[in-house]
Amino acid sequence: MRKFLLLLPLLILAACNGENNSSSSSDALQITLNMPEARDVEAKVSIIGPNGPQEVTMDLFEKGVAELTVDSLEYAQLLRIEVPAMQRQFYVFGSTGEMNVTVDPAINNGRVTIEGGEYADVMNEYYKIVTDFQNLNMSVQNEMRTAQQANDFNTQMMLNNSLMEAHQKFNTDLVELAKRSKGFGAFIALAHLGDNEAADLTAIYENVPVTQGKGEMVKQFKQLVDQKSRTAIGEPLIDLMMPSPSGEQVRLSEELGDSYTLIDFWASWCRPCRAENPNVVAAYNTYKDKGFSVVGVSLDRPGQQQAWVQAIEQDQLTWSHMSDLKYWESEAVSKYGFNGIPYNVMVDENGIIVAKDLRGQQLQDWLAERL
Repeated sequence: MRKFLLLLPLLILAACNGENNSSSSSDALQITLNMPEARDVEAKVSIIGPNGPQEVTMDLFEKGVAELTVDSLEYAQLLRIEVPAMQRQFYVFGSTGEMNVTVDPAINNGRVTIEGGEYADVMNEYYKIVTDFQNLNMSVQNEMRTAQQANDFNTQMMLNNSLMEAHQKFNTDLVELAKRSKGFGAFIALAHLGDNEAADLTAIYENVPVTQGKGEMVKQFKQLVDQKSRTAIGEPLIDLMMPSPSGEQVRLSEELGDSYTLIDFWASWCRPCRAENPNVVAAYNTYKDKGFSVVGVSLDRPGQQQAWVQAIEQDQLTWSHMSDLKYWESEAVSKYGFNGIPYNVMVDENGIIVAKDLRGQQLQDWLAERL
């Protein structure tokens, strides 16, 4: 899953820090972290570097306040602050100046609030967008589980379509925010926009200052932009060869339909994928006689072939399937550059990519206009 459902766990913005012996020089990033519930526990700060998080400083809370300082950042960077005793983790973006960060259940329902620093406004806007969508997603998922237990497929379809519409708005809002967030836009894109088109990601990258290009996060984002360019609309599909459920090797390019083929990336363990499957089945049954086909590419885990096969049978997915059973290490992930499922790519009879990420009513409408 990803995107909105699977996705990475919500990355919560917050603070940066330093030790009690940190300097007060003007080139330091100085943060006051306010967490009223924190008492005599540690806050640790790490820079996200090429080899993962590297701890740079720590401090103890006193009466719910930690004074944190990170010295001499050459350019604005993403930093992580952890409060292990409270199982909390936050992120902040910046390089110099003073920043006040508040995490208080009595304020904004506990949403992180940031004051001060060049990126405070965009971080606050980001956090509100993500939190609002997360709350909506949780509510819809609860309703979805009730509908699944009642075998109410109409309600499941309605809820899935509703969530698709909400996610489209969520995605659009984040793209627009990322475009004006400079280096912080790279974080937004990596965390949430990995399935967007190359044009969106390129527009975000073009607004990242050259001086921040040395940062590991920006380097990773540039790699994503380059990868997306290779699977952009108008480009040929990237071929895959993986075992079918029976163990026979299947080549993606040899499974194309006579008109359009949906390459559907999913997994038996992915609830949003399973909820979307009835929609794909309906599209397949409606248009298969007009040359439309589907190829399922599963991200099931090693040793879980039986679960994969059972899901195919239970959901009545009567088209070609393949999987290397490597979960997120699957060749499909590295070649197609997505970071969450359900995800799909539509190709024409010549294997040229013509659309991406069509789900819910959007898939039905797209096919109806062309077949």
